Amino acid sequence: MRQKVLFTIVMLIFLMVLGLAACGNTDSSSSTTTISTIEQKADEEKVPEPDTKTFISADTLLGEWNDVNDAKRFVEITKDGDNYQYKDNEGTYPGTYKDNVLTIKVSNAKNDTAIVFVDAKTNNLVTKYQGNIFKFTRKQQ
Repeated sequence: MRQKVLFTIVMLIFLMVLGLAACGNTDSSSSTTTISTIEQKADEEKVPEPDTKTFISADTLLGEWNDVNDAKRFVEITKDGDNYQYKDNEGTYPGTYKDNVLTIKVSNAKNDTAIVFVDAKTNNLVTKYQGNIFKFTRKQQ
């Protein structure tokens, strides 16, 4: 009998604790905001891919760009005829444009290239090189 009473008391306490936990903030807008913020951060952390289906003019890449995370890093992309030039903090490299992607020849080593494109979602310039992703915003004039 004593065990039944003890069990009942423990169960009542457990149910009270559960009830109190459920009585937290009932403001649904704060939970929606939190979920939206989490989803937005997840989208920002996704590795962007070039949009090869929609035509994007190569001129979209041209100009000066600043790294979104490091103000000292920059990119400048220029064009002379069909020849592209990618200049950044480390040097100047030739590039070719095809299917909305600028492919940069980083060195004479086989397949040592970087790809550069404009992210359709953010309009940021994205550079992918050796597994690293760099994002740049257009330099303000």
